[in-house]
Amino acid sequence: MWIQIWLGIVTILLVVLFMWILRRQAPNADSVLQDEMESFFAEFERENNEMLEAIARFKQNMTMQLNGQAADLNSLREQVTALHSQCEELRSLMEGKEPLPEMVEDRETHQPSALSFLRDDYKEIPPLYHSGFSVPDIARKLGLGSGEVEMVVQMLKKNQEKG
Repeated sequence: MWIQIWLGIVTILLVVLFMWILRRQAPNADSVLQDEMESFFAEFERENNEMLEAIARFKQNMTMQLNGQAADLNSLREQVTALHSQCEELRSLMEGKEPLPEMVEDRETHQPSALSFLRDDYKEIPPLYHSGFSVPDIARKLGLGSGEVEMVVQMLKKNQEKG
C-alpha cells in the first residue's frame, strides 16, 4: 500500500513538474511562432509589392502599345479619307470620258472583249503569240505552265474564228 501512495505522489509531482516546464517553454514557443509569422508577413508584403510593380510595368507597356496603335489607326483613317477623296476626284474626271480599252464591249455582238476576261498574268500572251512565239517559249518567258498558255491561245483562236 505504501508503494501505491508513494507512486501516486511521484506521479503527481511528475505531472506538476511537466506542467511547469511546459509553461516555461510556452512563452518561448509563442515568441518563435510570432517571429515566424512576422517573417512570413514581411515576405508576403515584399512579394505583393513586386507583383504590384510588375502589374504597373505591364499596364505602362500596354498603355504605350495602345497609344501607338491608336496613332496607327488615326494614320490609317487619314489615308482612307485621302483615298476616298482621290476616288471621288477620279470619278468626277471620268464622267463624260470613254471607258478603258479593256472594258470596251464588242459593239456588234454586245459581248465583252476576249482580253477583258484574261488575268493580268495572261495579258502578255496574245502579243507574244501573234509575234510568232511558240506555246512553250511563251510559258518559259512568262513563267507560266504550258497548259495555261495553251488554254489562252485556244481562247484567242476561237475568238478570231468568231470575228
